[in-house]
Amino acid sequence: LGYEVEGRVSTAYGGSQYGKPAKTVHLTNVQCTGDEESIHECTQTSYSLEEGKNKLDMVEVAGVKCYVPTTCVPPPTGGTSCVNGEIKLTGDNANNGEGVLQYCYKGNWSPFCSLDSREATVVCRQLGFVEYDSVSIFTDGRFDLTASNTSLFENFTCAGEQAYVSLSDCNLADSCQSTCKNAIGIRCSATANCEEGAVRLKDGDIEQEGRIEVCVNNIWGSICGDGFDFTDAYVVCKELGLGVSEPTVYTNSYFGDGNVPIVYSNMGCRGYENTVLECTKQEFGTF
Repeated sequence: LGYEVEGRVSTAYGGSQYGKPAKTVHLTNVQCTGDEESIHECTQTSYSLEEGKNKLDMVEVAGVKCYVPTTCVPPPTGGTSCVNGEIKLTGDNANNGEGVLQYCYKGNWSPFCSLDSREATVVCRQLGFVEYDSVSIFTDGRFDLTASNTSLFENFTCAGEQAYVSLSDCNLADSCQSTCKNAIGIRCSATANCEEGAVRLKDGDIEQEGRIEVCVNNIWGSICGDGFDFTDAYVVCKELGLGVSEPTVYTNSYFGDGNVPIVYSNMGCRGYENTVLECTKQEFGTF
C-alpha cells in the first residue's frame, strides 16, 4: 500500500475489527516472511468466488493498521527540471509505452513507490494510450534496477467514476517522501489484432499447459489467479479442445506474468459454459 515499514511492525487485527466485506472472502492461511512486495507473493490458500461467499458468514476477516513514520521527510520544492504535472517513462522501450514511471512534482522528476490499476490507467491515457484501459504494473525493477527508489510523494488516488485524463486531476498525498525496493514501472497496452474472447496458453513446456491469456478489446491479457479453481480451468480446457478430464490448476504466476495486463478476476465458472466469456467474472483494472 506504499506505507513505510522500516524499524517497526504494523498492527494486525483479527475478529473483523473493521467489519466484513459485502461480497466474498478471497484468501485464507496467508503466511508471509516480511520480505514480499505483495500479499500475492505470500503462501496462501485461495477460495473460489462461490466458496468465499459461503465462508463469509462463518469466518472473521483480517484488518491492519499500517505504520505511519513519526519522522517525516518533507518533499523538496522549487525545482526547475520539468513542468508540474508532466509524466514520462524512462528505459530502453519508453517510446513504446513501457518503462519506469516519472511524475513532475513541484519542478522535480520523481518515481512512484505506490500505484494502483485505476491510477495507472489514467497515466496511460495521459501518455496518449486513449483507446484501451489496460495497463500492467511492475514492482520488480525490470525496466531499470538502478532507478531511484525514493518518491517525493506517497500516492495518487483517482476517486469516483470520472474518466480522468491526467494524474494532476486526482488527489495527491504528499506530506512525506516514500521509499520502496524498486521504482514502479508500467506497460500501456496497444492493439494485438486478436479475436475477441480467444483463449490461449503461453510459456508452458507442452501444448496442454501454460499461462491463460484471453483476448479482450484487441488486447491479450491474463486472468487473476485469486480464487481461480478447477471449475474455471475445466471451462478453459474445454474451450481449447483439450479434453474434459479434471485439470491441474497453477496460480501465483507459475508460468510467469507474461508482461501482459490482467483482464479478468473473480472467475465464477460453473462448468457447463463452453467459453470463458460465458462465465461470471469481473473486469480488472478498468473504469
